[in-house]
Amino acid sequence: MRILYLQQAERFGGAERQALVAMRLLPEYGVEVLPVVGPGKPLCRALDEARTKYVYCPELPDGFEGPASYRARVARTAGYVRSYFQLRDRVAGLAKEFDADLIYASRPFGWVVGGGAARRAGLPVVWRTGSRTTTLHQRLWLKIGAWRYRPTALVGNCQAVIDSLAPLMSCPTFVVRNGVDLAVFDPRRVRPWFRSLPGIGDSPVIGVVARPAPEKGFDSLVAAMSMLVERVPSVKLLIAGDYPWRAQYEEALARTSKGATHFVGHTDDIASFYASCDVVCLASRERSVEGSSNAVLEAMAMKRAVVATRVGGIPEAVTHGIHGYLVPPDDPYSLSHYLTSLLVSPLLRQRMGNAGRALIESSYSERESVRRLAEVLGHISGKQTVMAEAAE
Repeated sequence: MRILYLQQAERFGGAERQALVAMRLLPEYGVEVLPVVGPGKPLCRALDEARTKYVYCPELPDGFEGPASYRARVARTAGYVRSYFQLRDRVAGLAKEFDADLIYASRPFGWVVGGGAARRAGLPVVWRTGSRTTTLHQRLWLKIGAWRYRPTALVGNCQAVIDSLAPLMSCPTFVVRNGVDLAVFDPRRVRPWFRSLPGIGDSPVIGVVARPAPEKGFDSLVAAMSMLVERVPSVKLLIAGDYPWRAQYEEALARTSKGATHFVGHTDDIASFYASCDVVCLASRERSVEGSSNAVLEAMAMKRAVVATRVGGIPEAVTHGIHGYLVPPDDPYSLSHYLTSLLVSPLLRQRMGNAGRALIESSYSERESVRRLAEVLGHISGKQTVMAEAAE
């Protein structure tokens, strides 16, 4: 079986990490993959390191959507339209050359290009998503897009995502959980290099792996830190991630956290980042696209207790009081309370960290995720995949 995997990738976030897992391991389960990626280079570098051949498409648009004027938003939309017409025929041609059995497309722009290309190539198209819809505008466009480009199936990374999108589409749906590389995210092998940053040392550290954006709950985080620095004066906050909103939140946290916050931007050594933290926090808002958070799953694999908001697919992975704590969204008081509880109790952190690692090993390993995806793709295409003995 052969698939063309279309992944818009400006940066190397959660969707890109899951794409890399699938692109790298699907061949072991009888599925040959042609990755088509762009416009950024981080995923390309990761594919090079994995010795996986791919097609680079700089025509794929940059999806960053920070604060922008009306004119800038109009120009951005026009850029997407130009990219669509440039890529549709190219992707269809690549699929034919590769003799693909289906096109597997990630993210909304990928869905549109993949749908148009699949129609031209006479192939089924599968939409892969890890995000929920949050506005009436999004739901309207998704319904129109699903009618216009007619996906053969929808694959989501958790039930919350499927529940959000399935009513807007008339196609079969499948849940394929995110997979974590248990060898990379292994606390026994990883050194906490970020502890060497100036001013960190042995301080209690809260880690956040998320783009600095409103929907990721950074406003609640700002308010929570103003309380945390009073309760745990030596606390430090490390933030890994980049986005056009970053400068705004750097300024706000510099005021409220009294210099306790360090933005490290994008980092390739994300396992070391988790190893440098005592607790990992995710404060996403209710009206966010949050599905199954890679940051939460990876933190659990690294035996880190988590404090996260009860939104999207997070409660499907985190049990309150077992793997960490779940708090209401937009509630900085609860966020501060539970972070404090974990920071002052090493034994509690250890117990929850061990429980988290056990869950990831049993239910969220990358090989189980890819095995399930190969099974789903085989079902959709009508071709039975064959697992390699090593993978089996």
